[in-house]
Amino acid sequence: SLHRIGVAAWAWNDVHDGLASAALLGEGDAALGISHTGQTRETVEMLAEAGSRGATTVALTGFPRSPLAELADVVLLTASQPTTFRPDALSARHPQLVVLDLLYIAVAQRTHDRAHAAFRRTAQAVGGHKASTGAST
Repeated sequence: SLHRIGVAAWAWNDVHDGLASAALLGEGDAALGISHTGQTRETVEMLAEAGSRGATTVALTGFPRSPLAELADVVLLTASQPTTFRPDALSARHPQLVVLDLLYIAVAQRTHDRAHAAFRRTAQAVGGHKASTGAST
């Protein structure tokens, strides 16, 4: 979503790509590590690398005393309740997605003019690729 409003942002699932990207960050950049438990070693390593390069580090986790939260400059906490049919890891995803969407909205609001222009351009660029529903308008 951030790319759609002109903000350079990357998401890495591969630890090598994440560490390489984190090593290129510096002051003025931000790195966000997402781990419900805050104990995922690869996520902690990537955030630590970004922080060692001067980037502002943000942890999105459900555990404020976790390794991820302890090393982050900013900690965003989520709460979730596991159920019989939705284990802890899955129940944690929805609150995390809400927080990520709220972060996107906050950035878009703070950069409104630039974000609006970029969103309009990106929407126009992909507009021709939307499937036709066959319904008349």
